Amino acid sequence: MNERLQKLLSVCRQAHQAELVVLNNAVVAGMRAYQKASTSTNLRDWKAAQAALQETIDRLWTDYFPEEAAVDPERFERQKEALGWLHTHFGKTYPSAGKFSQDIRDGLCRQQDNKTILLKDLKRYAEVISHDKKAANLAADKAAVREDLEIDKLRLEVEKRRLENRKEDRNWIARDVVFEREGALVGQIMGEARHHIGRAVPAVIHAAKGDPERTPEIKKILEEALFDAFRALYEAGEVDITFMDEEED
Repeated sequence: MNERLQKLLSVCRQAHQAELVVLNNAVVAGMRAYQKASTSTNLRDWKAAQAALQETIDRLWTDYFPEEAAVDPERFERQKEALGWLHTHFGKTYPSAGKFSQDIRDGLCRQQDNKTILLKDLKRYAEVISHDKKAANLAADKAAVREDLEIDKLRLEVEKRRLENRKEDRNWIARDVVFEREGALVGQIMGEARHHIGRAVPAVIHAAKGDPERTPEIKKILEEALFDAFRALYEAGEVDITFMDEEED
């Protein structure tokens, strides 16, 4: 039996003595039951009996020993004192006095019948608002990220429209379009070149006073030279071409 319980039993009225003895017996019975069978139900019953006894001791202590209750480190006499304890843990602005009063009225922070607040109840409340504050900060961070993404998106759209409206950009062709047209153009040039080389081979042989039966061989030599030229062009990597605007008369 703890010291505060013994002191109360020595001075309190008979009805209060009976209440304390019943609750203390419930704690002892709960402890023995849990020692005999360590089940979650027995543990819950034991803890509930302990909590009920401690609450009754705290309540009666204020009535029978008011001078000691004022300096009880486990209890806050006024909301202002309890709020001061919270501010030492969460800063001077969280929670606000208004929020703390509302949370007490809503039952988030338990207040005793005599308007005092136990430290254990304040600690439970502190855990709740700590979780709420972290959740609020996380939500604010996510909102800020979304806002930044929206701003970036708007900037890209503005830049896109600005580029689309630039008159000088009309003289340029998009890179993908250039690559596509370049491939088609090379294919067309190759086809046309091979066709005309084939038609020109007999004239070449005649001009050189050669054998017309060697036409396939001559054609193959010329086509290979053509392929070598295109291969060298692509292996060069870059082609620098300077375009000059035509002067107007």
